[in-house]
Amino acid sequence: METAILESLVLDVEQANGVYLEVSTTVTSNGGRLFTFRDVTRDRQALLDGAWMQANLNAEVKRLRFLLGLNERMQNSEDLQEITQFALNYLMSAMNAAFGDVKVINGEEKKRQAAALCNQFSSQFVATYGPPAIASMSEMLNQGISYGEGLLWSVVETGKPYLLRIITSTRKP
Repeated sequence: METAILESLVLDVEQANGVYLEVSTTVTSNGGRLFTFRDVTRDRQALLDGAWMQANLNAEVKRLRFLLGLNERMQNSEDLQEITQFALNYLMSAMNAAFGDVKVINGEEKKRQAAALCNQFSSQFVATYGPPAIASMSEMLNQGISYGEGLLWSVVETGKPYLLRIITSTRKP
């Protein structure tokens, strides 16, 4: 059985101190190995910076396309439902949200009511939970919310977002 001998090998290694080394090994004419170490930290950082800048540029282009599309819809349509659906679609995509809901507030003072304007579910959410769960959730989202009920009014009153974290248990029964 013949064993293949690697003539040369190049590896990138990140050290604990954050320095990136390119390690090259080559077989010498007398059968020994020659190791060469080269600091490639600047090259690696430039690559990471370039990737970061490209990601930011892509996000900005996506945001500007959304704003342009929203502006066009607002100028060419009086259909609030269409405009809202477009904005909700963008926001769900940008936030990687499973579902989204837009309410419109009617009334005055403590007689205000938040009524459903539109809602949407991601295809992954639909595929995971199925039509019965979507129907049940749609029914709940389409209900109005009276003043003071639920988290919505806390956000309306303070003007500050409320972040809700759902923690699932991995306990076995």
